[in-house]
Amino acid sequence: MMDAMAIVGVLVLLVLGLLIFFLLRNRSSDQNPQKLYVGERPPETLWQEFDLPSPTPEPEEPRVEVYDLAYYDFDPHPHISEKVESEVRKILEKLPVPRVIVAQIYQLFEDPRSSPSKIARFISADPVLTGEILRIANSAYYRTAAAPKITSVNRAIVLIGYNHLRMILLHYFLLRTVTEHTPLSPKEIEDLRKHALQVSAIMGYIALQKGYDTGLYLTAGILHDVGKFFLPLFGEKGTVSGLQEGPPLQEEEMLYGFTHTSLGAYITRFWELPEEMQAATAYHHPRLRSDLWDLPPAHRTLLGWLIVADYLSHLYGDLRASYAYKVPSWVLEGLKLSSPEDLLTPELLGHLKRASVIEGP
Repeated sequence: MMDAMAIVGVLVLLVLGLLIFFLLRNRSSDQNPQKLYVGERPPETLWQEFDLPSPTPEPEEPRVEVYDLAYYDFDPHPHISEKVESEVRKILEKLPVPRVIVAQIYQLFEDPRSSPSKIARFISADPVLTGEILRIANSAYYRTAAAPKITSVNRAIVLIGYNHLRMILLHYFLLRTVTEHTPLSPKEIEDLRKHALQVSAIMGYIALQKGYDTGLYLTAGILHDVGKFFLPLFGEKGTVSGLQEGPPLQEEEMLYGFTHTSLGAYITRFWELPEEMQAATAYHHPRLRSDLWDLPPAHRTLLGWLIVADYLSHLYGDLRASYAYKVPSWVLEGLKLSSPEDLLTPELLGHLKRASVIEGP
C-alpha cells in the first residue's frame, strides 16, 4: 500500500513540474529573454539590446610554421659556384675586414687593463655610436623614469654592462659594413638585423650561464645569417617569400642553387674569421646528425646552442616570424635539454627585450 502511494506522489510531482515548465517557457518567450551563446559570437542585436558597444574581434595571432628539415629531401649546404664566389669576392674586397673589427672589440673587453674609461674613449671617437649608446642607456629597459637622464658614456657603459655593450658594438660595426652593400629593402634589412641581435642576445646569455667564450657566442649570433644579405644578388625572384609548401631554406636552394648558409660560409671564410664562426654560418640549419659529424666537439656545441637560439628568436622574439626550424632531438640530447623552452627564464626574456631597443646603424 505504501509503495503505491509513493508512486502516486512521484507522478503528481512530475505532472506539476511539467505544468510549471511549460508555463514559464511560454511566459519567457513573450518577454524575449537573454540567450546564452556558447562557442560563437552573439549577434549584434544582443549588444544593442543591452546598450553595450559591440566588441571588436581581436586579430588572430600569425601562425608560425615549424619545419622539420629531416623530412625534406634537399641539400641545405650545397657548394656555391666559382662565378658566384667571384661576384661576392668583388663586393667583399670593398669592405673593411671584419676580422680586424672583431679582434679589436675582443681585445677591448678581454684585456685586463681595459676599464670603462678606456672603452668610453673608444666609443666617443664615433659620434653616431656615442649617440646610440646614450639612447640605449636612457631607454625604459635600462633607466627607470625616476632616474636622472644618462649623459655620460662612462655611466652608460656601467648601466648597460659589458656583455650587452659588446653585442651593441659588434652589431654596429659588422652589420653597418654589410648593410651598406646589400640590395635588400630597408624593411628586410631591419628584420634581419633584429633577428641577428636577438639570437646574439640569447647566445650571450647562454655563454654567461655555461662559462663559454662570450665574445665568440655573441659574434656567432650576429653573423649567422650574413649570407641572407647577399642572396638577392643571385636570382630573378630576389628575396625568398617563405610561402611555398616546403621550408624557405629549400626554396633558396631551388631559386639560387645554393642557400644563405653556403653563402655565409664562403663570406666568413673569405674574411678569415675563426673556424667556429665559419661552421656557425654553414651548419646552423642541419638536416641530419651526419651534417655535423666531422666537426670538432666545441664547434658542435656552439652550433647546438645557435640552433636553439635561432628557434627561440623566431618563436619568442618581437618580429612575429612566420616560420621556424625545429630543433632536432639529437641536438637537444647533446645539450642535455628536454626542449628549447627549458631556456625560457625571465632573465633570458629580459635579454631579448633589451636587444629590441638597439637600432640600426
